[in-house]
Amino acid sequence: MTKYNFSRYNILIAEGDDIAVYNTLGNSLAVLSHDEYDFLEKIVSEGVPADLEASKLDFLDRCLINNFIIPADADERERIKEKFLSVKTGKQSLTMTILPTLSCNFNCNYCFEGADKKSSIMNAKTQDGVMHWLESNCTELQNLNVTWFGGEPTLGMDVIRGLSRRMIDLCTKKGIAYKASIITNGSLLKSENMDAFRECRISWIQITLDGPKDVHDKVRFFKSDDRGSFEVIMDNVRKYQSGTPIATTFRVNVDSRNEAQCYRLIDEVARELKGVKKISMYFAPIHASTTMCKHVSAYTLEALHYAEIETKLIAYAHKNGLCDISLPPHLMGLCGAAKENGLVICPNGDVHKCWETVSVDRYKIGNIGDEKFNLKEAGKDWTSWSPFVEQECLDCRIMPNCMGMCTYRFLFKENYSGNSALTPCPSIKFDLENRLRLYLKKFHH
Repeated sequence: MTKYNFSRYNILIAEGDDIAVYNTLGNSLAVLSHDEYDFLEKIVSEGVPADLEASKLDFLDRCLINNFIIPADADERERIKEKFLSVKTGKQSLTMTILPTLSCNFNCNYCFEGADKKSSIMNAKTQDGVMHWLESNCTELQNLNVTWFGGEPTLGMDVIRGLSRRMIDLCTKKGIAYKASIITNGSLLKSENMDAFRECRISWIQITLDGPKDVHDKVRFFKSDDRGSFEVIMDNVRKYQSGTPIATTFRVNVDSRNEAQCYRLIDEVARELKGVKKISMYFAPIHASTTMCKHVSAYTLEALHYAEIETKLIAYAHKNGLCDISLPPHLMGLCGAAKENGLVICPNGDVHKCWETVSVDRYKIGNIGDEKFNLKEAGKDWTSWSPFVEQECLDCRIMPNCMGMCTYRFLFKENYSGNSALTPCPSIKFDLENRLRLYLKKFHH
């Protein structure tokens, strides 16, 4: 007789007279009656009877497919590890972040790159180095995912145009799928730059907002004249989305200085951009993650407190049409820093694994113009780290979602200060039940 166990990755929530079961490994959610759950408990304790009726066999099969119960001899951790290693070592996709410049036209006080940024723009020789390396390392490539980053990347639009054209031509020639996005402060998104974005196949834009206009403008202002940027950003988005819209996400940074004002921000964005298509919003805590932004550590939020705030903000943004409510994502920790095929290229050609380190020379792993540069070998200190060596991760029920969340936070935990230094875990861990209740409410359970 086949024996079964409940998955170690089940999370149970009382939902009225029923029980909601969320499995983080299968990323599956179901609402079961108490009779259905009692049936599963009986299967786990006694096994499957030979005369089990067809309808209950079908129910049992669905629970197996969704990973709510598993064969007693199944090793779930090994299954996760196989998936982790498959993505981590995969050669079919390359995650490339390119910084045309570290220069910025804003002067945000919490910037992890610090205030004293280098102003140089990536020159032609470095761009040639990027293309030479890419051409030499695309044999097995099927997907190239490019993110333009800075500083403020739109200060280097000639670099974005030139490299995009060359990378798109290479991908077309080699049959490689090309995808690009940009992380920008949104201040320079005028018509000529937006036309270039479309030519460069930039299909997703992230813009940071730090609160409603009066709050945002005190933090994210123009370096040249201290002028606030909120209205400039709103006007830019309205104009470029009125043509051929590009998916645009607002990242809202949250700390103790603006947490109470974020609801007002949601109201303002909903009002300012009423009827504008393809816009969304998400929330993120401000971290004191480098020595350059240590001075903001006093404003960082305690993890549980932030998680509770985030859930409420998501619900309010969803009510205003700015945020979807979905199940927690999988493999959050497998960013370019954790993957063997991921790199960040600075304006001078220096290669890093993570954009948190781009302002610190000692963290570079090589230079893209060096003929001997080998990404896999150079990045070993980063890619050799694994959540499977951390007992807290191994024991955690959201490990399939999180996967360690952030390699940088484990490798350089000494760089963190304030509440940011207390835990490496994502906010979803600290308020998961309420987040799942939001998802259930969306479907009227």
